[in-house]
Amino acid sequence: MNLVARFESFVERLMERTLTRSSHSRLQPVEIAKRLARVMDADQVVGVLGVRVPNIFDVDLSPADFGQFKPIQSSVTREVETYLSRYARDRLFVLASPPIVRLHSRGDLKSGEFGVRAQMEDIQPLPSESRRREEVEAAQYTRPLPVTTAAPAPAPRRHVSQLVSANRAYHLEGSPVTIGRSPGSDVTIDDRRVSRRHAQLVLEDGHWLMEDLGSTNGTAINGKLVTHGRLQDGDRLSLGGFELVFHE
Repeated sequence: MNLVARFESFVERLMERTLTRSSHSRLQPVEIAKRLARVMDADQVVGVLGVRVPNIFDVDLSPADFGQFKPIQSSVTREVETYLSRYARDRLFVLASPPIVRLHSRGDLKSGEFGVRAQMEDIQPLPSESRRREEVEAAQYTRPLPVTTAAPAPAPRRHVSQLVSANRAYHLEGSPVTIGRSPGSDVTIDDRRVSRRHAQLVLEDGHWLMEDLGSTNGTAINGKLVTHGRLQDGDRLSLGGFELVFHE
């Protein structure tokens, strides 16, 4: 690892530690939901029928935060699971089952800190959960029937461009889209060849344009080192050697 990459790694760990320790002591359910959604985005497997993401989430809380949520644990986990179901549906993710969130107490965590363990697992629903699973799957994979009264035709589903690596797909939604190793990037890539703020994609007149943000190892399109360029379907984008393929 060169000196620049080593320094970036040190700063990244220092910032994450500082943010964790300075967070307010009273943890909110929305913080848990947002973190689990980011885990979905980061832990993807490209399958035959689409992009698969974790469906089981074990959340480790400090004893104080776990005690805060224990009386309403069922309500909190149900709200977070509903949020994750909608998040996965909006991004056309494939789930092995409706999301399952479980809270645990861990003695080495301070108030406001929490850890997440995520996995993909086939779950056979209990009889009491069968109806709930059917409702979630119906919301994910079915479309509403046309109404009998005259109404405007529904707008076609917007096509979403993608960056695809060897085992993961990143949806390009909104503009600009920042790419880098920083957790704050729109597309986060955990690879030391990639700078914290490596490049960004901007949508102009229906076309995606790439701009290098002064990265350490440079950006190439189809093997040619560039500072900016227009992307076309099938182009190979290299971020310091980390390969992605652009699809639209």
